[in-house]
Amino acid sequence: MKRFRPYRQVTAARHKAAFTLLEILIVFVVLGILAVLAFPTMKGVLEKSHDAKCMGNLKQLAATHLLYAADNNGSFVTYYDPNYNIPARGHWPRIFADQGYIPLDNGVQICLSLKGSDVKLVNEDNIHYGYNYLHLGSSFRYGGSLEPAKLSQIAKLAETILLADSYRPNAGAHGEPRGSYLLSDAKGGPFIPHARHGGGVNIAWTDGHVSRIRIKNPSDPWAELGGDTAPSFFDRE
Repeated sequence: MKRFRPYRQVTAARHKAAFTLLEILIVFVVLGILAVLAFPTMKGVLEKSHDAKCMGNLKQLAATHLLYAADNNGSFVTYYDPNYNIPARGHWPRIFADQGYIPLDNGVQICLSLKGSDVKLVNEDNIHYGYNYLHLGSSFRYGGSLEPAKLSQIAKLAETILLADSYRPNAGAHGEPRGSYLLSDAKGGPFIPHARHGGGVNIAWTDGHVSRIRIKNPSDPWAELGGDTAPSFFDRE
């Protein structure tokens, strides 16, 4: 014969099994402390992942530039081709895309360490790695114009910038930095080397290898990289 416990015993058992409000609050506090302690570690892991991805992007882009040069009698791609039907589409990333070297939408042009509303916007202009256009993508510094350099004209391949982290200040939709497909050697220019990796600029050199240079003053990266008025890593010769 089934026996039933009195109502008071059932109620007491239920109360005993339930958590009190204080116990629940203690659990949330402990979880919050653990989350705070774990956040720096998780952030560091994420940043390292972004760093590795950026290095890989630059290596792939450098290999593409060198492949293009090999296919075109040693000439680098021009930074801008005015012969396109739509002039705004004549930038070097579009040239690579249209000629089947590397598409615009595969993510290799994006650096996840560049923050802002436009970080995932990819077009011919908003590329996060700038091309050394004054020395390699043109002849502006050597008495010419749009004629790009040849591999044979580069005196120090391993010490000449091909591509690097770059940005344009206050160019995004809400005033944040935006990527730049060009890299200027002129201090104060609009296309700036960007020390967005823990104070360092990731660089793809003209021989294809990738490394990082630490920038002491991010507002003046030319102090470490040189520029148009001093010996630098930009120069062709």
